[in-house]
Amino acid sequence: MMFNYYSLITLLPLSNLEKTTICVLIVTILSFLFNLLNSINKKRRKSRMQRDLIYITEYKWNDLINILTFKNHIHHSDIQKTLQIDFKKFDSKYKNILYQELYRIKNYYDINPHNWKTLVNMIFEEGKETSIKKVSY
Repeated sequence: MMFNYYSLITLLPLSNLEKTTICVLIVTILSFLFNLLNSINKKRRKSRMQRDLIYITEYKWNDLINILTFKNHIHHSDIQKTLQIDFKKFDSKYKNILYQELYRIKNYYDINPHNWKTLVNMIFEEGKETSIKKVSY
């Protein structure tokens, strides 16, 4: 007998207020989950940028100095091959931090202006090749 009573309760239609409440709860839960996933993704991205910045400043510092002080012109592909890092992953905050680190090198060493310009353009213009210009006539 109890079993029939419970099954009858589930068969009764919901009122408009109950339907609205359920919809609001579902939207709230989905919104919460979306925000949670978004915050986890931001933390991961920030952690990855910090790790890449530390990698450049700690392990590739001498390579940065060599790139900037090299007497011949260095191209985009040479920099990419030497540093082995994708600057597209950095947001503006970390690009500015990296620029300040490069500026420290510029203050202490005699650098090649072309290499400086190529590296800075590579960082701030999201990896576009600026050192190789094609001229069509």
